[in-house]
Amino acid sequence: VGWLEHGMRIQASSLSNKAGLNIFVQVYMDSTKNEDDYVEKDSYMDKVGAELKKAPATVYRYWKQIKNDFEETNIGRTKYIKYIGE
Repeated sequence: VGWLEHGMRIQASSLSNKAGLNIFVQVYMDSTKNEDDYVEKDSYMDKVGAELKKAPATVYRYWKQIKNDFEETNIGRTKYIKYIGE
């Protein structure tokens, strides 16, 4: 059973690396945050796309793989995200 858990951990790790989790986190750290450490999602995703040099559809596909590391909330009609990962 240990080998299975190890394999699943490696697979999850490689998925987040492929999705560019480090780029998502770096862009978040460099972004201007509000008083609660939230960043506006639309402008954030644009910055990530520019950094990855990928189309918006690709960035959102990567986002689906790593969104569990972020907290998402709405303030009015605007979506905000906050990094809660390690």
